[in-house]
Amino acid sequence: MATNKIPSGATVSPKAAAPKPQTADQQKQSAEVFVLPGSKKTLQQVRYDKIIAREEDYAFREGSGSTPFSEKALQPLREEIMEYGGIHVPILLRDLGNGTYLLVDGHRRYFSIKQLIEKKVVGYTAGMLLPANVLAAETSELVTVATGLSANIHRQPLAYEGRVKAAKRLFELGMPMASIAKLLGISESTVERDLLLAGDEEMMELVRSHCVTATNAASLLTAASKHERRDDLMAHLTQYVAATKAQIAAEVAALKAQDADSSMPAAKMWPQSRMAPELVRHWKIALEKNQDLADPGFRFKALVRKAGGIQRIEVDGLHKAVDEMTAGDVAKVLQRCVDLADALEPVLASKMAEEQGDEAEEAAARVSPGQQRLQQLGWGQLVGGPDDDVDYDDDREPDHDPEEFAGPWGPDGQPLIEP
Repeated sequence: MATNKIPSGATVSPKAAAPKPQTADQQKQSAEVFVLPGSKKTLQQVRYDKIIAREEDYAFREGSGSTPFSEKALQPLREEIMEYGGIHVPILLRDLGNGTYLLVDGHRRYFSIKQLIEKKVVGYTAGMLLPANVLAAETSELVTVATGLSANIHRQPLAYEGRVKAAKRLFELGMPMASIAKLLGISESTVERDLLLAGDEEMMELVRSHCVTATNAASLLTAASKHERRDDLMAHLTQYVAATKAQIAAEVAALKAQDADSSMPAAKMWPQSRMAPELVRHWKIALEKNQDLADPGFRFKALVRKAGGIQRIEVDGLHKAVDEMTAGDVAKVLQRCVDLADALEPVLASKMAEEQGDEAEEAAARVSPGQQRLQQLGWGQLVGGPDDDVDYDDDREPDHDPEEFAGPWGPDGQPLIEP
């Protein structure tokens, strides 16, 4: 059974308004979503100047970098309306009960008419009548918003930010997450993620500006909120984004210096493209263990491009095919490998001690399969002198000083390699 529990971390930002918990009446209203086709509506002719278009209803479409109702965007529709002498597909309104009507669906047609009126095109005035299906005044706000969204989503998917706004609005109006997911055509986990981001405007701005993906933002926010480290996370992300932007700017400048016509793909200039999965995992672990959020000191990635089988090395800003690397490039890679080995040694020792625990000594004393096989064949230890467990006859004592030779030894007590 679907619930409307506020997602973990949805209120982590003091600057953002938390989604309101639904009331009993809102819970009841949410059931109306499933009977939208049966909502009471009548076909009427409504004066243009009696129609109200709320920005919060059409703002769901924004967020893609362009204004959906600009003169340029609506030019083809305006020309079509002028050719046919008006609109022939009714818009959808809701009677507000005071002589005015709320625009539910048909915003492109409405704003096209608005532009024609403003341009003083003959035949288009504020008092002109528009064909409209009108929902009854008792129609709930939830059904109004859901109806408008449903009508538009089938024609044009919402931009990401618009979807987040829509999910938050529907949730505040009392719609269960399962119903929101069905209406928007996404999974419940995605709805939960969107609601989490909708509750933190500062993080949402990083997502909006391509500094961090929505998935990584929600994952990090969840970990931070559980351990009350949201401010630590945002401070670190701010520093990371600034440093990454500076690095990208330096790479762009270097490209231009090499070749005036060289350019970096737009996606590569977004900080989120540099945020590797292992870096995000490192931050999550640091948040959960209350550790410093400093980035790992070593970053190295060796890629094999499948197309053509070209091997490519990427390390500290170096992006070259292996065959094109200079001696200096190779030295840089090797030095990073040494750094990695030094960094991993204490981690490995700690992990082994943690995993083995009290069995560490027993594991150290355990004879390897290779050593067991050698003993079965009668051979002693490969290094360090004859195996103490081997029973030698008195007349087979070594005829040399053991200190002069460290092995390997044969079954007769003689060295396999002459000292």
